[in-house]
Amino acid sequence: MRKNLSDAKWKKLKSRLPGGLAARAQRNEASYRGFVEDVLWVVEHNVVWHALRPGTGGWHTTYVRFLRWSDKGIWEQVADILGPHHPLATALIQRVGEHREFRERSANPMGQVPQSRKASFR
Repeated sequence: MRKNLSDAKWKKLKSRLPGGLAARAQRNEASYRGFVEDVLWVVEHNVVWHALRPGTGGWHTTYVRFLRWSDKGIWEQVADILGPHHPLATALIQRVGEHREFRERSANPMGQVPQSRKASFR
């Protein structure tokens, strides 16, 4: 597996993970680092998730975990660790933004006003 994160950068990322996630990453380092490297591979090659290399944790599992980490702001930390001018950091933030926009559009099809924002006419 090609590594996009050096050992030093991986160690720095582990130290920034929130609470229980940091403990799990410490116990299952190969699994968590493999996941991060898989996400970086998808971003680096600008491919769809199901194009993940054979032998990974599975594209759907990786994608769902990517979304959870995205919701927690972890990918911004990964990009910060990669460095502000690193092309992979820029591509990662772009991918996170694309997925957030897609999820927002999917949750609100055809521009419908969410129930919580509708005016009451009683």
